[in-house]
Amino acid sequence: MEVIGLHVQFTTPRGVINAVNGVSFTLEKGETLGIVGETGSGKSVTAFSLLRLVSNPGRIVGGAIRFEGQDLLSLSERNMRGIRGREIAMIFQEVMTSLDPSYTVGDQLRELLQVHKGHRGREAQAAVIDLLTRVRIASPETVVDRFPHQLSGGMRQRVMIGMALACEPRLLIADEPTTALDTTIQAQILDLLDDVQSELGMAMVFISHDLGVVTRVSDRIAVMYAGRFVEMGDKFQIFDDTLHPYTRGLLDAIPRSGSKTRPLQPVQGTVPDLHHPPSGCPFHPRCARAEARCEIDLPPFQEWRPGHWAACHFAGDFDRSSPSPGEVG
Repeated sequence: MEVIGLHVQFTTPRGVINAVNGVSFTLEKGETLGIVGETGSGKSVTAFSLLRLVSNPGRIVGGAIRFEGQDLLSLSERNMRGIRGREIAMIFQEVMTSLDPSYTVGDQLRELLQVHKGHRGREAQAAVIDLLTRVRIASPETVVDRFPHQLSGGMRQRVMIGMALACEPRLLIADEPTTALDTTIQAQILDLLDDVQSELGMAMVFISHDLGVVTRVSDRIAVMYAGRFVEMGDKFQIFDDTLHPYTRGLLDAIPRSGSKTRPLQPVQGTVPDLHHPPSGCPFHPRCARAEARCEIDLPPFQEWRPGHWAACHFAGDFDRSSPSPGEVG
């Protein structure tokens, strides 16, 4: 996949919001790109845009999204429906609103397999059992007849992963797939995604507000703030050679193994109101290193080192001491 200069706007009674503002990235077969940032930074809107699922009052107003050479923004809705689920699948953040409460797990999986693969009757039932087994659900023959509310949060998430994998997609978009799960179940879900990705050789976009979780599953990490990417590189560059003060703030807020007495240092302030974004660098009101130039000039997102991008006038010009990925608790 190749995303070039993606712009997404929402028209509201208070004015226009630029929810995604010039995002660009590439993704190779089998690679995982993690997108991390605070709530309201534009992560989920970016994810929905890749499948053209941004609904009114939002709309994609600029850029290109190319998947295996096809410009997804130029496809008809009918052709796009053929790509959703079959070529590109998504695990949605809100599991309980993604599963229909009035149908059993088996009913929903059978419908998916019928639409995309033409499975019916016993063939569909066998495929459903196979899917539930693949995502490590115990006693799938029993679970298939249960309704979503009868399952635990971890089991519902496994069902959602099974639905996403039903057609063995080439790209999986996972939007906060471990939110609201306890640490043990979270680790199981991450292990499951890693195993399935290796088995199918698919690429993945993994979205989270938790930099520690993103680091565990990602080859490269993009840090997002106020609708823009502010830093992108492999996980060792992000941790060991940080270029942006916002990334540094996220790193300082992560608990470290063996540092029980070290107080956490949250990023001060809040994500700006995108109805009235700051002038210049959008992070400057929260940045301790901001200078007069930062209030006026928007820093370009540029490659400072091979494969390592950042949008900061003074990228890398600060103390880089940080935990390595293995030290993140």
